[in-house]
Amino acid sequence: MAVTLSANVDDQMARKVRIVAEKEHRSISNVVSSALTVFTGLPKDVRDTLLELHSHQDVSGIKRLAREMMATVSRIRLEAATESLAAEKIFGGPDSSTDEIDLMEEATRLTEAEKHPKPNP
Repeated sequence: MAVTLSANVDDQMARKVRIVAEKEHRSISNVVSSALTVFTGLPKDVRDTLLELHSHQDVSGIKRLAREMMATVSRIRLEAATESLAAEKIFGGPDSSTDEIDLMEEATRLTEAEKHPKPNP
């Protein structure tokens, strides 16, 4: 069951939310709901740090943190993909001679193939 919540924001924040909603083809309600989901899912010390960076207008700190977070997300996704491939016995496993270089080369090949799909006959 959906519940309506209310929050007061300044004009600048309202503008930022509208811009994000427009760029991502989402409703304002969906953007706010997603923001609340992410924010409330973080540990309090992380939330406090993010709010502190924002209040100090530490743009470089926020950008650095965002890069670190994306690097971590990428690493987690790579590990999950590697485990999935190993489970399918495509790569990895105790009897495999495949190493990380082979995995990286295959990932690059798959990425390039995705960027340049073969035309349908």
